[in-house]
Amino acid sequence: MRSPGAPPPPLVVTRFERNARRLAGVCAYAAALGLTPGMMLTEARALAPELTFCEEEPLADAEALDALALWCRRYAPHVATRGGDGVVVDITGAAHLFGGEAAVLADVLARLKGFGYTV
Repeated sequence: MRSPGAPPPPLVVTRFERNARRLAGVCAYAAALGLTPGMMLTEARALAPELTFCEEEPLADAEALDALALWCRRYAPHVATRGGDGVVVDITGAAHLFGGEAAVLADVLARLKGFGYTV
């Protein structure tokens, strides 16, 4: 049992790749412990016995990324997903509507943090 105020255990997402369970993604805390994508889960658990892990869900991840891209259309009409983990928003000609690029960035960061994302 964790003591009150202790950080949550490091979290990673895994996938079966090259005949082994490997890390597909790591939280900031796991990265600080030296865990990296591509590392075998057994090696990661040796470095961080308290490690929490879950299996990746590519379809659910893609749906969530598409929903995030749709949400980003509040800032500009030209939005696209990029790869499996990014959203590109072309704010050319639209930034002034929000007070400039710095204001757009501040608003995006604040809202995403409010949704529970780490940004």
